[in-house]
Amino acid sequence: MTCQLEACTSPFGDAERGSELTREAGRYLRSDDEPGLRRYLRRSWSVGQLAELLHGGDSVASWVAAYCLGTVGGAVSVMPLARALHHDDPAIVSAAEDGLWRIWFDEAGVSGRRQLQRAADQIDQSRYSAAHAILEDIIARHPTFAEAYNQRSLLHYLEDDFLGAIADCKRTLKFNRCHFGAHAGLGHAYAHLGHYHEALACYKSALDIHPRMEGLRQSMRRIQEHAAYVA
Repeated sequence: MTCQLEACTSPFGDAERGSELTREAGRYLRSDDEPGLRRYLRRSWSVGQLAELLHGGDSVASWVAAYCLGTVGGAVSVMPLARALHHDDPAIVSAAEDGLWRIWFDEAGVSGRRQLQRAADQIDQSRYSAAHAILEDIIARHPTFAEAYNQRSLLHYLEDDFLGAIADCKRTLKFNRCHFGAHAGLGHAYAHLGHYHEALACYKSALDIHPRMEGLRQSMRRIQEHAAYVA
């Protein structure tokens, strides 16, 4: 998967359609009916229409469009959401980021998502051996599942296996060049190994995709200050 953040060339400019999406999607959101929302979107909206509304609607409609693109899912929704990470409205950026994570977790289908969530829960509870076992099984079943490699890179990082983390971040990026989390994780692992030039390059790649990752800017400043101190 490539990640070229091209500008949206066709502003939506249709307040009535934006109001329709906000009204109809809102009904499903309020009742927590995601299957119903998915059916409505597939029946009434194309990905292109949602993308145009995301980049050309008012703030509420754009937020709803971002959420809906994450619900529709699939690779075709990734580029509009990735472009929205550059939006001026933090709420829309947050919705776009959430949509991307949902798409990435869903890439191996319902069973893959459930397994991956179990692995993430095990990592959160510091049950690393159990997480490894789940992730190894997922990767054996779905060898191109980028997010499985990303979660395993996090696991390696938490275990201070920075070379393992680097290897799995690179595997993630092989299948998903837009994965700002993997770019950032690669930078963190390089920084821990003292490879500061490589770390800065990885942080820059992450920020090119997701400019609002302020923690990375702080990490870059610390590296630059350290480099100036030892020079």
